[in-house]
Amino acid sequence: NVMNAPKYYRHWTESEHGEGTVYFELLDSWITRQIEVFEQKFIWCDENGCSDERAMLSDQPVDIATLKDAIEIDKSEFEGLWERRPKI
Repeated sequence: NVMNAPKYYRHWTESEHGEGTVYFELLDSWITRQIEVFEQKFIWCDENGCSDERAMLSDQPVDIATLKDAIEIDKSEFEGLWERRPKI
């Protein structure tokens, strides 16, 4: 039984923090890690919690086909951002 490898995506977003980019790790239709990058804010989440109390990982599976503006990225691009995230 071979485990599926996660895939990585980014897409544009807009929130109270302004315009930004969401980066996420998707494993079997579930977001397992997520980073939101805005001009003045960097928000991240994983299964243990989030850097912003208002943020959360999706509690629903994600159909990547419905995210029309999602662009697949390399694992290294995601991991580079993940390593630079501010620690709680």
